[in-house]
Amino acid sequence: MVRPPHQESIMKLWATEIVAIDQNDGVLKKWPGILVPGVDMDDALDYLEQHGLGYMRIVDCVEEKEETEDFINQMFIITLS
Repeated sequence: MVRPPHQESIMKLWATEIVAIDQNDGVLKKWPGILVPGVDMDDALDYLEQHGLGYMRIVDCVEEKEETEDFINQMFIITLS
């Protein structure tokens, strides 16, 4: 997405998820994805498409440092369980 030069944009991080079948029990589940950059949701979606990650879904914008750390910690805990 091309933006006018006069429009200032602040890069944000966007949390993603993947919906996939758990190979252990065959149940469709939501899995935490990665954090992707983007000034808005459309920009983050473009990032996913351009990097071959179109199967991921944007969940929410992670704006604060504490929110980002919380998300990473939750992702780590879910991945270990």
